[in-house]
Amino acid sequence: MAFFSTGMTLNKLNILYFMRALDLPLTPQQFVELDAREGWMGYFNLRQALAELVESGLLNTIPSVLGESYVLGESGADTLLQFEKRIPDSQRTMLEHTARENRKALLIQRQYSATLKKEAPLEYKVELKAYENEKAMFELAFMVTSREAAQRVCDEWSVKAPSVYHSIVMQLQSKD
Repeated sequence: MAFFSTGMTLNKLNILYFMRALDLPLTPQQFVELDAREGWMGYFNLRQALAELVESGLLNTIPSVLGESYVLGESGADTLLQFEKRIPDSQRTMLEHTARENRKALLIQRQYSATLKKEAPLEYKVELKAYENEKAMFELAFMVTSREAAQRVCDEWSVKAPSVYHSIVMQLQSKD
């Protein structure tokens, strides 16, 4: 008969297992959004588990373009190797599936950012950025006249950023 972990111990093992499967840094907000969508453990249990994993050195925090992010620490990887069998097979399969399904979207979030800020009545500043290796390689800021227009630009940025960047570079390099 297999011995499976429960409660907070299982929550922590699940986080470590997911981080290994995902192989990307995650911000606290990304964890919260994933937890809410997947129904893993709830906000307070998640925050407690993350804090305890960082405190014990199993997860590390690093600065990133999205703010502080979590990465699997070396001791976390070692701990997981020792105890991953305490996660039920069905749970491991679900965590691997969730990592595969969300990896591309999470990677895109790390590559592009878009913000809007109200500057004055009918003036909204939109700032768009594209990152490579945690460094901004392209930045564009401009004003629009409505919050709706600014939000639409922000929403479309991650999808259209590569073609916008390419188009701007090609226009600037052409000898017309």
